[in-house]
Amino acid sequence: KNRAVQYDKHMVHALDVEERLRIRERESHLGIARALAAAVDARDSRNYYHSRNVASLASLVCDELGFDEDRSRRVESAAMLHDVGKIALSDEVLQSHRRSPRQLRLAREHVTLGETLVESLGESGIPLWVRSHHERWDGSGYPDGLAGESIPLEARIIALADAYDTMTSSRRFGRQASKGAVLQEIDHGIGSRFDPALAETFIHVVGTTASLGWVDDWAVV
Repeated sequence: KNRAVQYDKHMVHALDVEERLRIRERESHLGIARALAAAVDARDSRNYYHSRNVASLASLVCDELGFDEDRSRRVESAAMLHDVGKIALSDEVLQSHRRSPRQLRLAREHVTLGETLVESLGESGIPLWVRSHHERWDGSGYPDGLAGESIPLEARIIALADAYDTMTSSRRFGRQASKGAVLQEIDHGIGSRFDPALAETFIHVVGTTASLGWVDDWAVV
């Protein structure tokens, strides 16, 4: 693509067998994550692209925080998989607009179901981050009632990305809320729902990003 590269044998390092296997394994895990996320989103037409949008937002925040490549990759995978437990929910629970107390209790089980499902990927941290993405800074979240910094940072990132995409989803609420309105809503949740410092970072990153990069570049066929 209109570029020239000069070969230098001193700069080329052959990957050993173990490294090649690790790369293939990571690629395999990413493919599984994308397939599972697409399956979850496809079950609810109001929710289409939600998982990949959350992953894109989480990735932006990771870049802002200076995460290394491996940590950023695992957060992105966890963000794609944050709702994977919904695969096990009935249509009655998943598609209900106004859930009864029983339906709400069943819906909340998606975080523990998701944790169990992603444990098989063998990726450090991801099961816990999936489990904890509905915890709240003030301790009023679920499933464990964690508060403050006892909530994994990665789960706090996913929580913000999930909230933003949910509130801007026209498929869920019948109308599309503006970026400014949603960021103001997140600002209102600082100190109760969201980590204060992280929420400020999120508001800055999303508020100054012209395009959030919603693209269908990993559709599963």
